[in-house]
Amino acid sequence: MEVRFRGLRIEEQPSKPSEVVVEVTTHCNYRCVHCFRNYMKPSEFSHMDLELYRRLLDQLEEAGIRNITFTGWGEPLVHPHILEILGEAKKRGFRVLLNTNGALLSDYVDDLVKMGVDGVVVSVDSADPELYGRLRVGGAFNEVLNGVLRLVEVSEKLGKSPIIAFWFTLASYNCHDVLNLPLFAAKFRITRVFISHIIPFTREHEEAYSCLYSPERQNKFRKMIEKAIYGSINIQFRQPVKIVLPPTILGYERSCPFAEARTTYVRFDGGVAPCIHYAHSWRFSFRGVERRVEPVVFGNISEEKLLEIWRSEFYTKFRIRAALALMPSCLNCELAPYCSYTYSNESDCWVNMPTCSHCPYLHGYSRCPLQYYLFERYV
Repeated sequence: MEVRFRGLRIEEQPSKPSEVVVEVTTHCNYRCVHCFRNYMKPSEFSHMDLELYRRLLDQLEEAGIRNITFTGWGEPLVHPHILEILGEAKKRGFRVLLNTNGALLSDYVDDLVKMGVDGVVVSVDSADPELYGRLRVGGAFNEVLNGVLRLVEVSEKLGKSPIIAFWFTLASYNCHDVLNLPLFAAKFRITRVFISHIIPFTREHEEAYSCLYSPERQNKFRKMIEKAIYGSINIQFRQPVKIVLPPTILGYERSCPFAEARTTYVRFDGGVAPCIHYAHSWRFSFRGVERRVEPVVFGNISEEKLLEIWRSEFYTKFRIRAALALMPSCLNCELAPYCSYTYSNESDCWVNMPTCSHCPYLHGYSRCPLQYYLFERYV
């Protein structure tokens, strides 16, 4: 399969995903103030059917794909059959990463460790219980941290060694907590912390909460980052903490995390999307420009095999363009406030349809909890 660009012929040999993100549910027991689920349609709230899930595992085995990450637009642990889902994957020899808000972690710790889950990423957006409660509505700070501590202790007791990481969504209201992250993580024997910028929904939301909204906020955030790095260095003798930081300013370098990691996304209904950002419909704002995201779905595993969908002409060309950033950079463009192309992901001024030209993940502004980053790139 090939893409022609400015006289060049770019060809991709038949390949397969190295990792598959599985969205087992779009339900969640939280209602976080920054979560894009707030813009989901009611008809999109559902659990993945077990028969569909087993069909997916069969296809992954047949294709020789060994890495599964359980995350998405819902909380995996609220699926009524989550232990069966995770256990089946481990029995078949898959490497499994679980991304969770941690609220139900204590209930599943023993099972997760015994079945050999390879990694657990827990979203913790504040080291302060009161602020955590305001951000993660419906969440219980102490229960989450008790679950993390039990996970560490049970793992050590049973001689297991899953990688455990914190995920921190950054905004103006919790920016100061970056200073607390090194010691906070070390306290719970966490060795990795990933920080991702909030993706605002509206202009008002962006003005109120984005750390990149103004030069003043960017400078404040940059100083916080410098202090956090210094704090991390100071505790290295006790517990190494690897903090993966987002950019402090919006640059021009772009890299699609899903394309770079050769990762695809399977929705709860079997639909195959390129990434979490384009899995469902929603809206977001950047530099005062509000944009509409329409779902990008290349096929469904109930109708054709995942590998066939991955190798289809439409998906292959899309993936090549994303991997090489063969598209305009709408987030940097001075004409964005006046350009109708940038108002949705349906097309861009280079005639890409659909386009990733204004994707915040492409700029590293936001991040995804993928195995590639947790197990490979930062080890």
